[in-house]
Amino acid sequence: MSYDNENNLNEQTDDKKKHIKPMLIIISIAVLCVFLIVIISKNTCLFSHNWQDTFCEDPKTCIRCGKTEGKPLGHNVTEWKTEKKQPVQTMSLS
Repeated sequence: MSYDNENNLNEQTDDKKKHIKPMLIIISIAVLCVFLIVIISKNTCLFSHNWQDTFCEDPKTCIRCGKTEGKPLGHNVTEWKTEKKQPVQTMSLS
């Protein structure tokens, strides 16, 4: 191998080494950004709320941030029906 070929090969290797460090930095930053976006979106309402259904006494509520929306449904009973009467319990003081 001639001196020129060896010199050319060393220059190519040096060029590759120069490009590896910036590429690793860019890839590391991209991975970190994706990781942070996933963590933030799971624990906060950055993109959308995660609503829990409305109940009789509670309005629709986001399970992540606690924000409420709308009104509670309330009770809409047209007729109460007793299936089975419960026995009355008494306590003695002895």
